[in-house]
Amino acid sequence: MTRRRGLAERGPGSLKSRLILGLIAVNTLVLLGVSVVYLWRGYMGSEAEVLDHLDDLARDLALTAVRDGEGHPVLPREGPGQALYDPATGRSAPGSDPSLVRRLAVLGDGDLREGLNHYRHDETGEIYQVAYHRVDRPDGALIGIISHDGEPGVELLDWVGHEMETDLIPLFVPLLLLSALVTVATVSVGLGPVRALSRDALELGPDRLDLRLFRPGIPTEIRPLVRAIDESLDRVQAGFESQRRFTANAAHELRTPLSVLKARCSLVSDRTLKGELERDIDRMAGVVNQLLSVARLEGRGLVLEDKVDLGTLARGVVADLYPHARRMGRILAVEEDQAVVVEPGNTDALRDALRNLLENALRVSPVGEEVVVRVGPDRAMRVLDRGPGVPDAEREDIFLPFNRCAGDRDGRGGAGLGLAITRDIMTRHGGRVSVTDRSGGGAVFTLDFP
Repeated sequence: MTRRRGLAERGPGSLKSRLILGLIAVNTLVLLGVSVVYLWRGYMGSEAEVLDHLDDLARDLALTAVRDGEGHPVLPREGPGQALYDPATGRSAPGSDPSLVRRLAVLGDGDLREGLNHYRHDETGEIYQVAYHRVDRPDGALIGIISHDGEPGVELLDWVGHEMETDLIPLFVPLLLLSALVTVATVSVGLGPVRALSRDALELGPDRLDLRLFRPGIPTEIRPLVRAIDESLDRVQAGFESQRRFTANAAHELRTPLSVLKARCSLVSDRTLKGELERDIDRMAGVVNQLLSVARLEGRGLVLEDKVDLGTLARGVVADLYPHARRMGRILAVEEDQAVVVEPGNTDALRDALRNLLENALRVSPVGEEVVVRVGPDRAMRVLDRGPGVPDAEREDIFLPFNRCAGDRDGRGGAGLGLAITRDIMTRHGGRVSVTDRSGGGAVFTLDFP
């Protein structure tokens, strides 16, 4: 039987999707938290970085400076916030920041301290830092001076933006992608037993009631659920077996009384009454046979191991029913357009399926009309009658159990199990049975094989 896996398990509401999205969200929050802590600790340590940077700049300024022809130092590059001082001459290089030159004039040689110094503007009162770094060179010592306005540190947003661009994003994005991949792989592997259970559950059906879902390796969390399902299956199987035994026993017990009753009908002298009684008995015997077919299908299942030639099968069934059709005043014929072989199949079951269709066709066809069995060429077997046809609204219902076939002309129809049995047999063969209108009146029942 062909079964389709539901789409819901792959949707956003599935357990797998929830686990993956939840773990990705948790990992993202953890990475964001680590990043915030990193940025905060980095920003709090930015004061030392700025001051160290100022000292490095002052050292580089004194180290890279050159002297002119008279031996005076020359700034490598002019700009605000820097100065170059020659302690031997007490003079600063041309182009030095005037404010720093004035500060040197106030300090004098004795008050000049190497390293970092914090000052406050006399007019504005704002804090600024000045880094002094002395470099003893072969051509004489020089002191580089670099100043920085404001409190030690940097602007928070500027610093965060720089760190995000240079450090965090190149590291954060690959880590997030790697975390997502690891999460998907981990969840997929972890849900492997659940997927295996789903595949096993798809095999459950009336013909596989012996199947159970529990197996080693099932996660502890779902073991109670699986055991509960298996226990329910035990009860369902017991109920099916009890029902099957009851049906089979009842049908079997009815066959003998019906045979005796038919034999006693021969003692009836009234020919009209005798014929009516025999027709009723035949109808009851047909119902019993159908019940036995249902019990046989439900009990042992259907073993597909035969190579079935549908043409040969059709001719055999038509030959068996030909005397019955003659008594009813109908004609049976076989048309084989192309040889069709079903493999693997079950010959007895397919014979029952075709016989059910032919018996229904004979009942609904008018006297003198022909019922045709046509085989091929599209791997199908069709039964064509000249009955009243089947309305569109009833074309699904007639294949349900205990639904009588429309157009029963003589009131001798069965219990409504024949078409249901036929559909069950075709389903177990991987095929289907359907009904359409016949050109010129009547119905066409088709057995389609894969």
